[in-house]
Amino acid sequence: MIVARLLAVVLWALLWPAAAGAQGLTVPAERRAALHEAIDDACPECRRTGFVACGGPAVATGAAFAANALQGTPRRGYLVGFVMTGEDFRNVVRGTPLTPLVDGLERRFARARLIVLEDGFARARVLDQTPKVAAEVPDLLHSCVADTARPWGCCVGGGCRSECCEKSLGSPLVSLSWVDAAVGEEIRFDFRHGVGEGRLVRSAGARRTTYYCMTDRRYVLD
Repeated sequence: MIVARLLAVVLWALLWPAAAGAQGLTVPAERRAALHEAIDDACPECRRTGFVACGGPAVATGAAFAANALQGTPRRGYLVGFVMTGEDFRNVVRGTPLTPLVDGLERRFARARLIVLEDGFARARVLDQTPKVAAEVPDLLHSCVADTARPWGCCVGGGCRSECCEKSLGSPLVSLSWVDAAVGEEIRFDFRHGVGEGRLVRSAGARRTTYYCMTDRRYVLD
């Protein structure tokens, strides 16, 4: 009975985004209404589902989002549809057998939409395509963290042999990729569960721009 309940909770986490704990991303007040309208017209559920916020190294909530979101040449920003937090991800990995886990992660992340912010927040586009998704959960790491009595982390002191350390067991990753045909660019978002480890890379030929993505919680546009 306990196993069945745990599996039900895990499946719910794979299928539905978390609703609590959202923080706001502030855009210029004079751009807000038009930005919301453009997103809502293209993707009515996007603002309700929430986002992963990406930007420069100092990207943060509130006004710091607008100050750091637009990067590269020409300057563009990106919001990735929220799927789960890093903590949610760790709970799912711990509580799900490997065979349904990878397929379930790929199905869930395939629902994520990509919002492109440009022209100084005057314009927003939602790419009308399903991302290519590839989830990787190393066997050795999964076998280790399946024992919830073992800490998931890498400590530096003595007596840490019981820990499930990604430095030796491998790191999990979910990669999403889109092609922004309107501007001839490829976008790749790497979801990693550690705080500060998510990255989005925008590329066109040899030109690459890296964005830092906050995967610690769900974010909403103010």
